[in-house]
Amino acid sequence: MRINARLDETHSQKLEYLKRATNSGVSEVVKDAIDAYYERVKGRKPSAAEIFWKSGFVGIAEGPEDLSARYKEYLAEGVEAKHGDR
Repeated sequence: MRINARLDETHSQKLEYLKRATNSGVSEVVKDAIDAYYERVKGRKPSAAEIFWKSGFVGIAEGPEDLSARYKEYLAEGVEAKHGDR
C-alpha cells in the first residue's frame, strides 16, 4: 500500500528526527509507528464507563437530578399514581 500524507511543520520535523535517530527511511519509520500505535490501541481495554458512553446508553434518560438518592420515594409516588390506594 502506498501512503500519501500531508504533515505540518512540527510533524515533519519529528519525522526527520526519527529518520536520523534510527538511520531509517520514511517507510520504516511509518511502519514502526503503526506497529507501536496498533499495540497500544489493541492492548487497551476500555472501561465500563467508556463502553456505556460509546454505546449511547449513558445520558439517554431524563429525570430528577436527585433520582439516585431518592429513587424509592419516586418509585412509591409512581406506583401510587398508577394504582391508587388498594
